[in-house]
Amino acid sequence: MSADIFHQTLASVPVGHYTSYGEIAGLCGVHVRQVLAWLRVLPADSELPWFRILNSQRRISEHPGATRQYQLLAVEGLLPDHRGKFPKNLYWRPIES
Repeated sequence: MSADIFHQTLASVPVGHYTSYGEIAGLCGVHVRQVLAWLRVLPADSELPWFRILNSQRRISEHPGATRQYQLLAVEGLLPDHRGKFPKNLYWRPIES
């Protein structure tokens, strides 16, 4: 699978919603580790919504950009509850045909 499919899939996550690393991996037909590798090499000035990917517990994973990720999600109105979990109803999963 090419990074182009990953970029297209990531770009399709709508504003005000989030998805998981596993969901993106499944849609791209790759292992979660490949998604993480693609995320690591995204340019710093990328306009792709990398920040809309959360872990399977609906939380922001610990990484150097976590604070920035939280800020970008907050700008879109995505805020975690008191346990650090984001709302289930804003989880994005594409409609399957």
